[in-house]
Amino acid sequence: MPGKIDPAARRLYDVAELFVERALRDDDSLFTPGRPIWTQENLDDLHREFVENPVDGESFLDKLSNQIRDSRGEVVQLMAEVIYFHLLIVDSSTMRGQTKRELVRTVLGWMDKPVDLEQDLGQTLDDGIVSPGTAYLTARPWLLTYLITFFRRWKQLDDKSRHRLLDDPWQFREMVMEIDIKYSRSQRHAVIHLVFPEAFEDITSVRIKREIAERLKRFVDSDATNLDAKLPQIRRGITE
Repeated sequence: MPGKIDPAARRLYDVAELFVERALRDDDSLFTPGRPIWTQENLDDLHREFVENPVDGESFLDKLSNQIRDSRGEVVQLMAEVIYFHLLIVDSSTMRGQTKRELVRTVLGWMDKPVDLEQDLGQTLDDGIVSPGTAYLTARPWLLTYLITFFRRWKQLDDKSRHRLLDDPWQFREMVMEIDIKYSRSQRHAVIHLVFPEAFEDITSVRIKREIAERLKRFVDSDATNLDAKLPQIRRGITE
């Protein structure tokens, strides 16, 4: 089990928990509770308009605008909430909170009736805990493609299966990892930590996880089947 959660990051984990309740357990909204945003229909539309409709453009926002600006308001808001979740874990050395807020608010501004980013949720974007590297920014379309693909598949599960996976971090991890989209490894590791921070380390780099597992392999027993299973054993070992 990872170490005690840093109190300074408590606000971030509270928002991650809110996301799980509203977006994964329900079809609600992170920004506008009570409005159905995380629905199968909205994710299907977003997948068609973003994932299945690559366009040319000079910048990420230019391309994104061409893809979804004329979409239904619920779909535009869904994309803004996906981007928010994508950026939540990123620390200020990689991307300043103000830059994150401007990106989310720009997308929300494309709605016919724009939704505002609530102050507490906006401020939480200052609380990132991981420096995931420049690829997390330069490969953003691929990381968002991963998230949309994962969330869409998640909504295709029945309620019983979703609740079962949210009660078992290792089965949840298996589903996260089986969706293999290029450049998405750091995003996958961000997802499992944000959803299960007590089970998985706050590390998004597979390379770093491998280095830890190799250098401290004396603490790992033969039953550990993957990197994330080895790290809790290592933490217990060095703690003892």
